[in-house]
Amino acid sequence: MSKVLAVFGATGQQGGSVASYVAKELSSQYKVRAITRDPTKPAALKLKDSGIDVVAGDITDENSLEIALKGVDIVFAMTTANANGKGTEFIDGKGIVDAAVKVGAKYFIWSTLPPVTKLSNGELIHVGQYDNKAKVEEYVRTLPIKSSFYSPGFFFQNFHDLAKPQPTENGYVIANTMDPKVTLPFIDIISDTGKYVGQILKKPDTYVGKTLYGALGHYSLEEISQLISKTSKREVNYIQLPEETYRSFLPPEDADEIIEMSKWFEKFEYFGSNTKELVNQTLNEIDFKPVTAEEYFEINPVNLS
Repeated sequence: MSKVLAVFGATGQQGGSVASYVAKELSSQYKVRAITRDPTKPAALKLKDSGIDVVAGDITDENSLEIALKGVDIVFAMTTANANGKGTEFIDGKGIVDAAVKVGAKYFIWSTLPPVTKLSNGELIHVGQYDNKAKVEEYVRTLPIKSSFYSPGFFFQNFHDLAKPQPTENGYVIANTMDPKVTLPFIDIISDTGKYVGQILKKPDTYVGKTLYGALGHYSLEEISQLISKTSKREVNYIQLPEETYRSFLPPEDADEIIEMSKWFEKFEYFGSNTKELVNQTLNEIDFKPVTAEEYFEINPVNLS
């Protein structure tokens, strides 16, 4: 008999990847139940048309969550960062896992990130979108439910919006405060998230208490700029800016977090000081090859027209 997998964020990138992958590749083991606040929106209707069960569930409403999760065996959950990393993200994540435990779910998979404040010894205190997810992970580990964790690298998709190259008199630029040679682990969040979570779902007992680090390869922003330049047929360069100059281009309410995130990447690395080891360890465990930067931008060139 198939187990029921509840997926939060199923109308977005991560949850959508999980829902689609499991429905296609693991349908003999799991029946997907997509949890969304509004089952009538286009993305939810598209899931329903593909045969996925779509159920209304509001993460801010305890009763709504319990109804949506009734009869669920396993939960995949993630939350979207609130404005400048502040707000209700920890409360939202806690509410989801509390409801999962209350209805008797047996397993919980959380999309997490490292605790920046803790690992930087209090040097960096404004990277809330990391710290809040890490706080949820810490809380999940105290509960009477089996759990595993998935920690994705920097999204290639960001270069189509949040980190999209900006026009200048001489082409386009990606700007940051980081040294051009600093490397980050990257992931195609849409193509590969479902595969990573699917790895856990294939052997859940093997991954109890463990984290899979989602990334393949480590690229500098200089290298990413070159790849975007090649596939977009536009000249794209990376420039390193002084902190105050970079800050002047940022929304004031987000500036501290963005600046400190860059400092985190440069000084402490994306997943912490052993980032490359963690990524390589995961690559040795999984049974698929994640998308490379070269493959991603060839298939998904950034539109710089």
